Amino acid sequence: DADDPAVVALVDIHSTRLFVRRRGDLVERRGPEEPPEEHRRHDQGGWSQARYQRHVDEQDRRFARVASDAIERLVERERAVAVVIGAEERASGVLLPSLSERTRALVVDVRHISMHATVDDVEREIEPLLAELDDDRARHTADRALAGAAAGALGAVGVREVDRALDAGAIADLVLAAGRAGELDRWQRAGLIRRAILTNARVEIVRDHDALSATDGVAATLRFRPPDVGAE
Repeated sequence: DADDPAVVALVDIHSTRLFVRRRGDLVERRGPEEPPEEHRRHDQGGWSQARYQRHVDEQDRRFARVASDAIERLVERERAVAVVIGAEERASGVLLPSLSERTRALVVDVRHISMHATVDDVEREIEPLLAELDDDRARHTADRALAGAAAGALGAVGVREVDRALDAGAIADLVLAAGRAGELDRWQRAGLIRRAILTNARVEIVRDHDALSATDGVAATLRFRPPDVGAE
């Protein structure tokens, strides 16, 4: 359940399918669409065709703005940390410039995914990418916690320090080594997670991090440093 929320958008030049990945599940949300006739290109030749093609291109750009607005509303509502775009070149070429700078910064991949794909198909396509991003983000958080503790700043390591920081409501991110790494049993882990959630802290599960495993398998980034954390 520690997966970060992500938005997946399948877009062509007249329809959009939106998906949200949260707590391990991929759920489809309704996206904007319109009849395809206004976006259909044809060959007539001459000035008439050029004018018609300009009309079609403008319709593509207009729908891209509609689609980008829907994507950005979903990203904001879900507090997504990653966006995956599934689109062919014609659609992605007009969609990406329509996204705000903030949303473009969250786009981690643009790939072709069929508009007719099932939810399971989409999940199989994007899950390896999002899993890798989750692991990278968790390792980075663990690195920040360990570095902060070593510097006597906004980090805590080990059960005793993390326990004190939780009592003070000071934890921003609780970081736990995956599996049986470290010295915590399942009940201790569950207790730390429950207390972290009650204080609105994020929980990150980190795989294959030797330095974290050496600190009881638990560390934290801090909102502020309580006086009794790191005092010993």
